Amino acid sequence: MTKTPSLRSRLVTLTLTAVTLVVLVVDVFVYVALEEELDDTLQAVLDARVQTVVQASRVTATTQELVDELSRAGVPATITTPDGEVVRTEPGQRVFDQLPPSADPATSLQVRDAVVLDDGTEVVVLVSRGGTRSTLQRVLVLETIASLVVLVLAFVLVLRIARLVTRPVDRIVEIADRIADGETHLRIDPSDPTTEVGRMAAAMDTVVGALDDALTSARRAEERSRAFLADAAHQLRTPVTGLRASAETLLTTDDSAEQEELLQAVVRQAHRIGRLVNALLAMARLDRPEPIGRAPVDLQELVGDELAHQRTLAPHLDFELAVPDGADVVIQGDPLWLRAALGNLLDNARRHAMGRVDVRIEELVGAWRATITDDGPGVPPDHRDRIFDRFVSLDGEGSGLGLPIARAVAEAHEGSLQLTGDEFELLLPTAPSGVPRRIRHG
Repeated sequence: MTKTPSLRSRLVTLTLTAVTLVVLVVDVFVYVALEEELDDTLQAVLDARVQTVVQASRVTATTQELVDELSRAGVPATITTPDGEVVRTEPGQRVFDQLPPSADPATSLQVRDAVVLDDGTEVVVLVSRGGTRSTLQRVLVLETIASLVVLVLAFVLVLRIARLVTRPVDRIVEIADRIADGETHLRIDPSDPTTEVGRMAAAMDTVVGALDDALTSARRAEERSRAFLADAAHQLRTPVTGLRASAETLLTTDDSAEQEELLQAVVRQAHRIGRLVNALLAMARLDRPEPIGRAPVDLQELVGDELAHQRTLAPHLDFELAVPDGADVVIQGDPLWLRAALGNLLDNARRHAMGRVDVRIEELVGAWRATITDDGPGVPPDHRDRIFDRFVSLDGEGSGLGLPIARAVAEAHEGSLQLTGDEFELLLPTAPSGVPRRIRHG
């Protein structure tokens, strides 16, 4: 079973995950960078206040004067005199000394190493982290709100983009549904068959085209089968009717002469039905189709055997075979089917000949050509295109399947059978391509 997850859902999920990670990384980076910057600023404030303490100690003589000077300068500090007295400055709150309402001053002060004056007084300079922490808290809240807004906007935007991206897939599904409903002529016809969607669309067009061709072939085969059955029934109806009529009359007559005549009619009709059934079976095998064999076949010997058979059927006719001297007339093919094709051609010539049938074998480049002619009236010009159709018998004697079978066998051997003037030309290659071929007709 092939997994088929939702492309749209995967696209939205993966994109939002990537956006979330990016936003989180940016938030952390901004927070850490701002915290480091504020720490550096606090450190600079401490350094500046230490310098202020040093300078103030130079211009003041008493501890109280130092306290007053540092208070005016806004420097929070704790002063410890040599005799142990502790005095705190009371400057106005600066931006770096502001504490949040719930802050603990003891833990909110950053202490610099004490500065010891020349007279032994120790001054500890203080700076509050309240403003820094308050700023970082506000930034954290703003980052959280901004990140949520960005993610919501990203979700809406990515969902819209996902719909646009998967629209070609929706179009393919729509066309596939219409094809399934019977509109087999439709094709996706991708504008760029090299993309992922384009390759999928092109592959689907190929599959649908193959299915459409298969359906067309199946319909044509069904039509041929129906036509074949109808024609076969029509061809069999006449001899079967005649055979039945002769048999019924034979049962009711007492005249020996009439009985003999009826028996001869029964035999003739039986032979006719037998030939027709054999032809129908051969045509059925042609339509199946059936793979042909590949074996060396002596075409001269095959034609000679068929001519000998025709001489026994028509001893009053003169059958002649002309072959190049010393030629080795050997081809690769199926001897049974080639014998059937040559037999049909010679049988057709025998039935129409007045006194002579000629067969001439000539060598061409990579092929042999057998030309069959007779001295009969020939084929009328307006029927030359019809004689290779099934069940077409111009004289009404044959089954109308001999020539179609002969042409189908020739084409199965990668050759051809044509009527040129009054000559039937059977062209057979010496060595076919070797690709497995099937006998086809129609």
